[in-house]
Amino acid sequence: SHNLVNNGGTYQLKNGDYFEIAMLSDGLTTKQNSISSAYFNQKVSEKTQLNLDLTYIHYANNSPATINAAYFDKEKQPITPNYSILTAGNRGESVSKIQVGVFKADVTTQISPKINAEFGVKTSIAANSNDSKVERKVNDSWEIDPRSQSQVRSQERIAAAYSQFKFLLSPKANLHVGVRYEYWQRGFNLYENPFKISQFFPSILYTQTLSEKTTFSLNYSRRISRPAYTDLISNLFYTDPTFVFSGNPLLKPTITDAFKADITLKNLTMGLSFQYDLHPILRYQITANATKDVGISSPQNLDYQKSINLFLGYPFQLTSGWKLSINSTTSLRNYRVSYSQFPTEKTFLLQNFNFSQNIPLPRSFEIELSGWYNLPFLKDLIQ
Repeated sequence: SHNLVNNGGTYQLKNGDYFEIAMLSDGLTTKQNSISSAYFNQKVSEKTQLNLDLTYIHYANNSPATINAAYFDKEKQPITPNYSILTAGNRGESVSKIQVGVFKADVTTQISPKINAEFGVKTSIAANSNDSKVERKVNDSWEIDPRSQSQVRSQERIAAAYSQFKFLLSPKANLHVGVRYEYWQRGFNLYENPFKISQFFPSILYTQTLSEKTTFSLNYSRRISRPAYTDLISNLFYTDPTFVFSGNPLLKPTITDAFKADITLKNLTMGLSFQYDLHPILRYQITANATKDVGISSPQNLDYQKSINLFLGYPFQLTSGWKLSINSTTSLRNYRVSYSQFPTEKTFLLQNFNFSQNIPLPRSFEIELSGWYNLPFLKDLIQ
């Protein structure tokens, strides 16, 4: 993809200096992605089945760009600002490679008419590399800007084993119980000690049919959400002499504990959940480099986020073929952040409504209309 972007802005400095900047960014991004997989399925017996899966993923990205800049005073006259960071031009390059190999093996079996079981193992190995740099034009020659140079190599290894049992307690009651063990490790060429997690992730789900139109369920689970590989690589996207977009190789995975209760009374569905997220990930958070003269937009980890959530849903049958469903989410959330310049802890309320409806038309046509509405809430957590 060829990217030709005009970018501009005004600067009013604390010492009173003022100038305008006009830039033209000319970039060419090339991506090469491939996924290869092999799958094997074997029915061992009438009640047992074996599944094997092998996958290899290769991702490559190259994003060179050249930026030409011009500066003007309040009268729109060309000037040369007396700041080393403000150059007549920049050019950047970001070359990224991601390789992932995954192997999975699963066995499903029926132990008895009322008990089904699943067992499995999974392992993956990933290697990521990224070479990024921004050069600045000084006296008609190019030199590397050390503030914007990054060479990162990382390796990730995951090994996991799980088991899950499904019990038919009665014609109206079911119980699902499972546990997953995972060992996760990621290391970098820039750091001596790798990140490690060795933990069990249990889950339990109980469902009960109380009557023909009433059901009840209880659910507890602990799960892990790892950052996307594209968020981990420290590729740079240049916007102006004082700001870049980048990944974050130091991102931690998110560990979530969640408890939820649901009940359905005829058509009304109600749910209440409690959730604790350790190190949730937010994208496009603004930080600064070590010398505090370049702003960086990158994904970051919050310390934690706690939430209490109420869910309501009700479908309306307006006519014989016209259905309208309305759902509401009310969430009270508390979070703490320490990576920003001003560490803080805040509590805020989120209220969301969404709807969907199907409207029948002549000649077997149908229109589906859906949408949502968010009440004012704390959208940008970090200012």
